[in-house]
Amino acid sequence: MAKVEPEQFNFGQVPRKTPPPPQKLTIRRADAGPLKLALVDQPDLKSVKVELREIEPGAQYELEAVLSPPYASLNLRQVVKLTTGAEQVPNLEVPLYAMVAPRVAARPARLFMPRERRTAWQQEIQLVWDDNKPSKILAATVNDASLTVRLLDKDKGQNIVVEAPAGADPVANDCALTIQFEDEDARELRVPIGVDVRTTAVPRPPKPADAGRARPAAVAGKVEAQPAGGAEAGKQARLRPSAHRRSTTPAAAGSTTPQAPPPAQPDEQAKPQSEPTPAEQKKPADEKPTDEKPTDEKPTSPPP
Repeated sequence: MAKVEPEQFNFGQVPRKTPPPPQKLTIRRADAGPLKLALVDQPDLKSVKVELREIEPGAQYELEAVLSPPYASLNLRQVVKLTTGAEQVPNLEVPLYAMVAPRVAARPARLFMPRERRTAWQQEIQLVWDDNKPSKILAATVNDASLTVRLLDKDKGQNIVVEAPAGADPVANDCALTIQFEDEDARELRVPIGVDVRTTAVPRPPKPADAGRARPAAVAGKVEAQPAGGAEAGKQARLRPSAHRRSTTPAAAGSTTPQAPPPAQPDEQAKPQSEPTPAEQKKPADEKPTDEKPTDEKPTSPPP
């Protein structure tokens, strides 16, 4: 029925005594039906002033919100209500948020003590006032008998130190430092004190300078083994195809893949061929060997 841009008033953190700049949002008609917006009377809407303006009759409106101190609380959560004049969606609500800066704040806002107090522990807290005009401190107490509180005066400011002796037991979950002031707007300030449950990291021993570095074979003393038969045999061994280079075509069903013959020994491959003797070189090519018998000789028959 109606489209709100932005969808809410968000002032963020605002000063305690100074009003922030006003904020505006636009309400437009989302369908063919006209808008007839009107503000609903809200007596509980404190510290907020709202004004509605019609920009385009029945189509566009402007809603403005102004904050005015003093504020009802430090955390403002309000809802601005309107009527739309439509039967389908008769009402419209716009949220409003604001965080009021406190009169006084502690830095840090929370203290953490070690679980095992082997040595004395102390923590300093600084009090910050919104107008740089600190109020008088009436009392500063801790609800733990093992802790002590000291008040310091640094540069006309107010600092508080919380101390604990060595070997004391861990504090309870509800342990806190309570500070009371004379100021009407800041009567009391509570600072929680807890136990630091984070574990202390154990340092690792340093690694050697040469750890993880790959040294060359010559430096490391690595010697490559030569195959038997010398360099020539090693060259022939490298030229032979390896097992993974053979054909990977699957064999037919029922057949077996022939195995390659074992490689020859390097000494057999490197053995040179014998040269012919001088007599063999002078022998005619048509001369028959001497061990052959004449063709006209008849074979002798065995005796009866």
